[in-house]
Amino acid sequence: MRMRVPRRFCFWALALLLPLPALMATPLKGPKRLINEQTVDLPPLFHWWTRHEGARPLAAWVHITGSITATNAMGWVVTAQVEDTGRPARSPAANTRGGAEHIILRNPPLQDLVEFERLTAQLHALNHQHDEVEHVEHTAENAGQGHHHAHKQAAQAKAVETEAKAEIKPLDQQIQDLKHKLGEYPSAERYEVDCLALDVSQVYQGLPVYDHGTALK
Repeated sequence: MRMRVPRRFCFWALALLLPLPALMATPLKGPKRLINEQTVDLPPLFHWWTRHEGARPLAAWVHITGSITATNAMGWVVTAQVEDTGRPARSPAANTRGGAEHIILRNPPLQDLVEFERLTAQLHALNHQHDEVEHVEHTAENAGQGHHHAHKQAAQAKAVETEAKAEIKPLDQQIQDLKHKLGEYPSAERYEVDCLALDVSQVYQGLPVYDHGTALK
């Protein structure tokens, strides 16, 4: 008796064997920002970031990563890791750099959060659609192999199976494209802050303040 290997197992086994694209979270978003009605161009820092060669420009702009824990009148409260650029601390609160700390991120990247939520919702919907089409394919495949079915019924089942297979291929591509886009975020499960923000040397309610600025197109 020949043992049939479930198609779902074959799909994931093949996925594990194929090389995955090198994806890496990046804070290099929004090269032009508006801070206190002044435009700041960040491409010099973006260019340095890709190689980390030579003197780091724009030392007041630091890399911040972490989780949003609350919001207030100033922006997001983030449990964050704040990059130490080696510049002298301009506020007592900045002396805590090196470990996780609570900070305030003013003018946070709301559009980035909205885009992340859009991508994850779309990925969830596509995965659900993929599972449904795959179920139809398996059902039709099993029905077509039943010896007790009439030729006409078997042909109909085969047509349904073929149609389902045709639907799965573009779904697979869309899912991979979304995963590629989500690879620019630290986590695909929930939104995590990963950005460059200006150390404004201010403290609000005992927390150091950083300003992401408004990203301009």
